[in-house]
Parts: sequence; C-alpha cells; structure tokens
Amino acid sequence: MAAPKGNKFAQKWTEETALSKINEVLKYCKDNPNNYHLGYALIECDVYPDWWAYIANTYENNEEVFRTIKKVEVLLEQRIINSTLTGDIKSAAMAIFYLKNKHGYKDKQEVDNTNRTVEPTQYVIVNDRNTNASS
Repeated sequence: MAAPKGNKFAQKWTEETALSKINEVLKYCKDNPNNYHLGYALIECDVYPDWWAYIANTYENNEEVFRTIKKVEVLLEQRIINSTLTGDIKSAAMAIFYLKNKHGYKDKQEVDNTNRTVEPTQYVIVNDRNTNASS
C-alpha cells in the first residue's frame, strides 16, 4: 500500500540534515581556499552534485536553507573573481568561461543607434498581366 500523499516519514534529507550537510560543504569551502568548484566540494563531503539541485528545489521556500546554499555559491563565485584579479588564477579566459557557465554571467553588447528617422519600407504591387483580354 502506498503512503498517503505528503508523507515525509521516510524522507532522508529533512531541513536539519540538509542544513547540516550544507554547512559541512561551506566549512570545506572556507577551509580550502584553492577550491573553486562546488562539485569538488560536494564530492569531498560525500554527496553527489545532483544532491545540491535536489535540496535547492526541495527547500526553495525555506529561507534558512536558501540563504546557506547561496552563501556557498557566492563564496566560490567571489573566490574566482578575486583570484582572477590578483593573478592567482592563471587563465582569465577559463575564469570567464566558468563564471558564464556556472554563475550566469553574460557578455553585454551595447549598440548605439543614432539613426532615429527611419522611413518605413514601401511596397508597390504592380499587375504585369494584360488585363485587357478582349483583343
């Protein structure tokens, strides 16, 4: 027999257990300043990378869990930026690539259009057929 809808008795990752593991990941990240990648920190803390997304989705409305997750992500993001600026990361291109793919950064291109008086294109339909059929 299936459990009733909303049953959480068998749920392994409760708010408390999830927060405990997220704080373990945060501590690992703080204790290992040469780590720039969340996936590596998760593996070192004995959870799989998909777990992070699962917890983020499960507790998306829980402010404490959400803020702790963001704290880890922002710590790693700022570490990449600071290390790139100080020259600790040797490849700025790799740092840019990583920030775009993992942290949502985008290139911005601005186009200044100074031509403000654009005339609409006009089309004229011409009938080339001889409409005078009686000759």
